[in-house]
Amino acid sequence: MMRWKKAALSVSLALAVFAGACSSSPATNQGSTDNPAQIKGAVTWQVAMGASASSGSIEVEKFIPGVITINVGDSITWTNNTPLQHTITFTNNNPNAAQFPTQISIAQGGTTCCTSNLTVASGPVRTGGKLTVKFETVGEFAYQCDFRAGMSGSVVVRPQGSVRTTTPSQELADQQNEAELDIEQARQAAYAAPVQPTTNNTGNLTHYVTIGSATSNSATVDLNPVGDSNVRGSAQITENKSQVSMTLSLNDMDPAAKYDADIRFGSCALGGPIAFNLQSPKPDRLGNVNQVSSTIPGASILASAGWFLEISVQHPGRVGNAIETSVSCGDISTFNSISLTFNPADLQIGAGDTVEWVNVTPQEFHTVTFLGTGKAPSTDPLHSTSVGGPNYTSGEFATSGALHYGQTWSLTFPNPGSYHYVCLVHRKLAMTGTITVAPSVTTTSTLVPGLS
Repeated sequence: MMRWKKAALSVSLALAVFAGACSSSPATNQGSTDNPAQIKGAVTWQVAMGASASSGSIEVEKFIPGVITINVGDSITWTNNTPLQHTITFTNNNPNAAQFPTQISIAQGGTTCCTSNLTVASGPVRTGGKLTVKFETVGEFAYQCDFRAGMSGSVVVRPQGSVRTTTPSQELADQQNEAELDIEQARQAAYAAPVQPTTNNTGNLTHYVTIGSATSNSATVDLNPVGDSNVRGSAQITENKSQVSMTLSLNDMDPAAKYDADIRFGSCALGGPIAFNLQSPKPDRLGNVNQVSSTIPGASILASAGWFLEISVQHPGRVGNAIETSVSCGDISTFNSISLTFNPADLQIGAGDTVEWVNVTPQEFHTVTFLGTGKAPSTDPLHSTSVGGPNYTSGEFATSGALHYGQTWSLTFPNPGSYHYVCLVHRKLAMTGTITVAPSVTTTSTLVPGLS
C-alpha cells in the first residue's frame, strides 16, 4: 500500500547568482570517502541545473539527477553552469501552484524559510548561480523550473542516520555520464536530414527549416511487482504537440479484479500524490492487458523526472482498510535536451521560393528575425508578434515574433541576395541562419556544424 503523508519543507537558502559570487554552505561532511557506510553526519549533495555542450549549441534541460535521496540534515546545492536561466520552485506537491508565488530576491542570500503551506521559489538563477537548501523534514518534495516546461525533480528525504547507498563523489560521476548521454541524444536529433522542399500553388518551391531540435519526448517505464503481487509490465509514454499519450501492457493480473492506473508526483520508493488519473486497465480472461492506448487527460508535456506510474487493485467492501493496494510501479525518466540551431543553418533557394520555419522544441520558444539595416522597435525587444512579410526585401526588419512548439512562420524571397537572420531569444548563443537566394532555382543546404 502506498500512502502519502504530506510533510513540511524546512529549508535554509544561500544564493549566489552573479559571476564571482559564492554561496556559504553548512559545515558538513562532504563525503570524500568512496564507501557510503563510512559517511558520518550531514552531507552536502550537488544537483546540476541542466548541462551544456562545449559549443553552447546543445542544452540539457533537466535536473541531474532528477530524483535524489538524502537524509534529514543533509543539504543540496543546485548549480547553474548553463547559459540559460532556471528556477528552483518547490510547489508543495501541488501541480496547480502559481508560478513565483514567493519569489526570493537574489539579494537576500541566507534567507530562512518555509512553512508547509508556502510554496518556495528561488527566482531566476543565472549562469554560475547556486542555491543551497538544507532539508530538515522526512518526506518527498517535488520541484520544477518555471522557465522550462517539463524540467522537474524530486528530493526524497529519509530519517537521519539512514543507511546511504552512494556518496557525493559517486553521484557526481553519475551526473557526468547522464549529461553526456543526453547531449549525444540531442546531437543525433540535430543531424536529422532536412525536410525536402515541396511545390507550392505559385509553382515555386517551399523549403522547410526546423527551429531547434529535441530528443525524443518519450519514456519507456518498466512496471515491477509491489509486495506480494506478481503484476508486471511496461508502458510507453509519448508527448506530441502538447498531448501526452500512453500505451500500457500488463501481465499476471486477476481477471475478476478492478484496477486503477495513475501517474503520481514523486517516486515508487516513497509514493506521492496523484498528478493524473489514467484509463483503468481491464485484464482479459488470462489476466493480461495488451497494448492499451489512451491520452493522459490534463497533461501537455512529459516531465523529465519526479513522476511515477502506479497500478493499484481495488478492494470494494473493505471497512477500515485501504480501498486500493499498489500492485505494480515504475519511475518515469526521460531524455530532455535540445539543440539551439536552425536546420539547415545555411539554405540556398531560388528567387520566388518560400521558406517555412517550424519550432520543434517543446521546451523553448524562438524567433526568426531578420534585423535588416533599420533599427528594431525597442518597445518589444523579443517581439511577441510578427512584423513584416509575406515577401521579404533586403534591408527590411522582419520577425516571426515568439514561435512556440509546433508554430510556423513563412517568408517569400523574390529577389536574389544573401539574408542573415537570428533567434532573438538565443542570439547570444549564436543561434543564427542564412538564406541565399540564387537567380535560378537551385537547392542546397548545410546541416548544423560544430555540435560538440
